[in-house]
Amino acid sequence: MDKKTPVTILIVVAFTLPILLYLSVIGVDPPMQKGETVRDIPLLSQTAVVLTAFVIKPLYMLFSLILAWLLRRSRDSSLVPLRWGLLAFFIGEAFCAINYLVFHVRCFFAEYLHNFGMVTSFGFVCYALLDGLDRRVIQYSDPEKRCAFIGLCGSCIKSQKVQCGIHKLFQMTTLAFGLLTFIPLAAKISEISYDAHIFGARYNYTWLKVDQLFEIRYCPLLALTMFLSAFLVMARSKEQFIPTLSKILYSAGVGALGFGLFRLFLNSTFIQNLAWADSWEEITEFTLMIIIAYMLYLFQERLGIKIKKQGIATVNTNH
Repeated sequence: MDKKTPVTILIVVAFTLPILLYLSVIGVDPPMQKGETVRDIPLLSQTAVVLTAFVIKPLYMLFSLILAWLLRRSRDSSLVPLRWGLLAFFIGEAFCAINYLVFHVRCFFAEYLHNFGMVTSFGFVCYALLDGLDRRVIQYSDPEKRCAFIGLCGSCIKSQKVQCGIHKLFQMTTLAFGLLTFIPLAAKISEISYDAHIFGARYNYTWLKVDQLFEIRYCPLLALTMFLSAFLVMARSKEQFIPTLSKILYSAGVGALGFGLFRLFLNSTFIQNLAWADSWEEITEFTLMIIIAYMLYLFQERLGIKIKKQGIATVNTNH
């Protein structure tokens, strides 16, 4: 059996189970149909909603698709997961747009696919970052190159029979992140729904229980499972270096936990004005795409990417 098969099965199972949760509420009208509460929100919030929904969101979706296309020929071990992360991000945001434009934010399944895309994207980007830092900066996994941490460790597993400091640090970080999963798990689930007028148009803002069950219950539990699995793989492995499977599981955990904390922070902070929660989510995602684009442009030669002034790019497939 291919080494990737167990990981693939794990991913499919992990992100198929929540579908049952969302399917269970299909046919149930969301609170938006009640319209019991109408709140006035400031003009600045209304302006932010319009700009982020109709300007910023289309822009970062376009950026993510262009960046994924630019990396289409790359076989680099850090750029391939980045490409998949960008594609997952675009697909997730596309379902978000479809849910808004077609279903008027009433399709639970489309919202889940939006969330699924974000979790998957965060995980892929995390793995790309770990791999990129390892091979291009720290040079930890390359037995022929000097590790950047040698000045801190003093001795190295590449030349001596000693315990690796990075290996220990990664194990500790894995357990620490596992502990952080209890932050969203300890948060109270409390559904909120109200209407607001955006330049005269009535719009419903909700943070539904079904979404909270996924965001601050399922995702943290999934992340905890990933972190503990990564730790156990490292503990049982006889490899000198951190096993690739551990890095995959760790990245999956970061993706799930990061998404849960992200949603919890925004919605809890702006619980009285969810328009700002939506706006800052879009602004944050736009910022992420800008950072990724700038890094690819800034380090294009080292990454094997050549971006011409005309905007046409080719990728070195032999890199």
